[in-house]
Amino acid sequence: MASMNFALLAKQYKKELFDSIIPFWLKHSLDRKFGGYLHCLDRDGTPFSDEKMMWMECREVWMFSHLYRTVSQEKEWLDAAKLGADFLRKKGCNNKCEWYFLIARDGTPLIAPYNIFSDVFAVMAFTEYGAITGGKWATQLAQKTFRRIQQRLSNPKGKYNKKLSASKSLVEHALPMMNLYIAGILRDLAPLPECDEIIENSLDTVMRTLFDKKTMLVYEYANPDGTHPDSPEGRLINPGHIIESMWFMMEELKRRNDKKQIELASKVMLNALEFGWDKEHSGIYAFLDAKGYSPTPLEWHMKLWWAHCEALYGCLLVYELTRNEKFLEWFKKVHDYTWAHFPDHEYGEWFGYLDRQGNVTHRYKGSRWKSFFHVPRALLYCWKKLEKLA
Repeated sequence: MASMNFALLAKQYKKELFDSIIPFWLKHSLDRKFGGYLHCLDRDGTPFSDEKMMWMECREVWMFSHLYRTVSQEKEWLDAAKLGADFLRKKGCNNKCEWYFLIARDGTPLIAPYNIFSDVFAVMAFTEYGAITGGKWATQLAQKTFRRIQQRLSNPKGKYNKKLSASKSLVEHALPMMNLYIAGILRDLAPLPECDEIIENSLDTVMRTLFDKKTMLVYEYANPDGTHPDSPEGRLINPGHIIESMWFMMEELKRRNDKKQIELASKVMLNALEFGWDKEHSGIYAFLDAKGYSPTPLEWHMKLWWAHCEALYGCLLVYELTRNEKFLEWFKKVHDYTWAHFPDHEYGEWFGYLDRQGNVTHRYKGSRWKSFFHVPRALLYCWKKLEKLA
């Protein structure tokens, strides 16, 4: 792996970001009539729905703002971020600072704020937008939303929770994982006094409750005491989530120079790559069962864009921190698979969904779940990391 040409790879990732991904979304996504973004985009960028999912809207505000702050102060990026931020400020949440799940093109609420993941991405969006504009309203909105998330954390779905009182509450990996990420973003750009404690608690929940030392896997759900229900939900493994969670964690551990915990997190990521890789057809499985049963999610065998994006950056980050050559080997393996299957060389951008054999199953570039986020973030971070390694 010593012969890997980091400089050439850096150019490849930068070129894809600037020549394919960013132009696609600037051309097809901006809703200049109502504000915000059209994110349900067919292969060629034609909108196939004008509904707006809050996750996707907030992610796009964050991405354009983040590019503006960390890459170059391009007016086009600032204007794109403003288009989304102004729209969402007026239409995105209720008077309790709880963010809707889905709204119509004009901002009419369609699906209530029944969970906190819309809120998570709102924190990211308005923290970053406040940082590039100096707008106190944006920073305050991010902080208020963050605090409302913490109030709802013990029962994120509130009155929309379908579980009966006798049902055991499981700890969900996605919550501490995202809380760690957004608390870190706030601490760096719009600090609140509770950020450090929340980061610490999130790290602890992932590695003491959800992480299993025997299997070296982080489970999607666990009992509060760290045990795992012997059920499809209790055995569910999401390899992409583990990889993403570990690089979130390692960015924090890098800040602390905690070499012992970096080593442990790197072992967890390595195991997730090995466990989650399809040895017959290549690519990272969407879901697996910890005991080898057939996973219950129907898409378990599919290869999804976001998991491969997270693995690309995760491998480079761990290599930088540990110089473990295995992560360069894994980077090459994931890189080769990703670049052979996901980019659309005819219309630009990347496909999101492949079957187990690597065939494209959904031709669209944006949907309720895929947006201007995982691909550009991965390309940006990989480009920067590869330049540093070069």
